Amino acid sequence: MLTGMSRAAHIPSLAPAAAPVNATSAEHVRAATLADEQVPAPVRLTRIDPSRNMKRFYTVAVEVTLFDDVACTRTYGRIGERGGRVMVGLFETQGEAVAALGRIVDAKLARGYRRAE
Repeated sequence: MLTGMSRAAHIPSLAPAAAPVNATSAEHVRAATLADEQVPAPVRLTRIDPSRNMKRFYTVAVEVTLFDDVACTRTYGRIGERGGRVMVGLFETQGEAVAALGRIVDAKLARGYRRAE
C-alpha cells in the first residue's frame, strides 16, 4: 500500500441539476424558431447507366449546425464505394436553404438523376 493515501473513495454528490436558464438572446430565439419549423426530408437521387459503367448517388439535405446556422448538405459519389464527397453550404435562413435544395434537385433531375426508391 502506498503511503499517504487513504482508503476512502471520493463519491460525487448526486445533487439535482440546476434549473434551466430562461434565455432570451437572439441566438436562442433563432434556434427555437428553427426547431419549430418543418425541415424537409433528405432527397436521395441515383443515376445508373450500365452502358457507361455509371452508378452514382447524390443526397441533399437541409440541417441545423451546432452553431445554429442552416446548412444545405450535399453528399455524392459512386454507389457501393466507401466514403464519397460532402459539400456544405451555409445560409442565413431556412427558407434560403430549402430554395437551394430545390434548385440542386431540379438541376440533378435535368442531368438524368432519378429519385431513389
